[in-house]
Amino acid sequence: MKNKITGAYYTPNRLSKVIINHLLKSSFISYKSILEPSVGDGSIIHSLIDQGKDKLENSSITIVDINNAELEKAKTLLQNSSFKDSYISYCDDFLNFHEKCTNNYSLIIGNPPYINRKLLDKETIRKCGEIHASINLTGHTIHNIWTSFVISSLKLLDESGVLCFVLPIDLLQVKYAEEVRDYLIDQFERIEIITTDTSVFSEIEQETVVFLGYKKAEEKGTFYYKIIDYENMKVKKISSNGLMISQSKWTHYNLSTSEIELLNRLSENLPIVSDFIISKPGIVTGANDFFIYDYDTMVENDLEKYSQPILLRSIHTEIKLDYTKSEYKKLCSNGKPAYILNLNGIKELSSGAKAYILNGELMDIDKGYKCSNRQPWYSIPGMEKTPEAFMFRRFYKVPKLYMNKACVHLTDTAYKLETKGDYNMKSFIFSFYNFITLIFAELMGRKYGGGVLELTPSEFQNLPIPYITISEMLFKQYEISFTKRNILTNLKDSFDLSNHFLNTISSNEIEQLTLIYTKLQNTRLAKN
Repeated sequence: MKNKITGAYYTPNRLSKVIINHLLKSSFISYKSILEPSVGDGSIIHSLIDQGKDKLENSSITIVDINNAELEKAKTLLQNSSFKDSYISYCDDFLNFHEKCTNNYSLIIGNPPYINRKLLDKETIRKCGEIHASINLTGHTIHNIWTSFVISSLKLLDESGVLCFVLPIDLLQVKYAEEVRDYLIDQFERIEIITTDTSVFSEIEQETVVFLGYKKAEEKGTFYYKIIDYENMKVKKISSNGLMISQSKWTHYNLSTSEIELLNRLSENLPIVSDFIISKPGIVTGANDFFIYDYDTMVENDLEKYSQPILLRSIHTEIKLDYTKSEYKKLCSNGKPAYILNLNGIKELSSGAKAYILNGELMDIDKGYKCSNRQPWYSIPGMEKTPEAFMFRRFYKVPKLYMNKACVHLTDTAYKLETKGDYNMKSFIFSFYNFITLIFAELMGRKYGGGVLELTPSEFQNLPIPYITISEMLFKQYEISFTKRNILTNLKDSFDLSNHFLNTISSNEIEQLTLIYTKLQNTRLAKN
């Protein structure tokens, strides 16, 4: 079940069974008191009842949920089980409940709600802020309610307790969860991350993981697992190293110790993208459907002299090293929105332009957040010039980085790029497409539904890059091969064509990098 407003993404039975089976395998842990802070439809409770008949016979269970109808379902399950005399239920918001609760629990387990900050009311945001402040986290980390559930639950664990939550993959990879990750590392002797496949929560546009934190553990550290068989509840350890690609993310879980050591060694002395490139976000119009239009709309409203070329979406481009005028003309002839209205600095408008602006006001375009803060409202910032090159924030197989030969503007789906100092953009693009940079893009980027990856501004700017200066002829040679050959061949070409790499990386290491990149990309694209 999915509810974007309440954040209720109920745990599928097959995942609940795997989680409980994994928890109950630990012979040295006793779960005498169990709390589920967001019981939902009772899937986890059902698995606890069904699989914990022997190990949990002397345990008590406390269930909490803000939705009484769902709470009653879980109560019915418990009333018809061996826990009928050892459970207690509360219909309450857990963010209120945890403040009143005086008990500690040996196991806190559940699937907390995932609600983005912009869907939270002011009172809930205030509560979340207080919870974050209680452990000295900064206010800007409140992006989603699940982080507050994690923090407040942790306060109710006993000194040897276990926290087990189904969480969005944001836990591993996004900047806003970084402080939470650091806090969890400080609180638990052992952390286990169990990755799930995309089909578990098919309605959510991102993957989930199972987080397990053990206050006390015989074998300490961070361990990564993968569910390999849901029906038989089989979980396989895929990594158990303490090495980190980045302290700010936990996305390296399927790399071996030797692979991580290789990447760290090769990247530690490399410059980063921001050493060579000034990167700025593309244009934010505040109302793309109004300000960006097709050829027919431009002609019908007599807007030709006020229109400039723009590339609206990544889907309108191919994987190449440049975006040409012929490709832009093809976009226009296909009737796609390819023109942006630029009235900046123009005092006298034509009758057609005046009528178009008036129509925008009749549609309340001028009352939108971005437009209402501009004078005049139809003046779009960032239109001074088109960038030398650009790269789209999101990509599927590889980042899409282009020389801007068509001299088009870009929306904020892309980053506008200019070289610093005497550096050369063609040399930068050539240098960018190498195994090390693209491997770190896989590790640092944020994964979305369907395997799409996004690089935030800071993630893009901090990618390591072995920059070299190349000739015009070499760029043309590589450009031809780039569109005709598969990505792995292109990446190997970039090594072979560069004396820099020949002097520092062995052929064996190139093969290792090939395997690392293939593994990371296949994991993201859900390939076996």
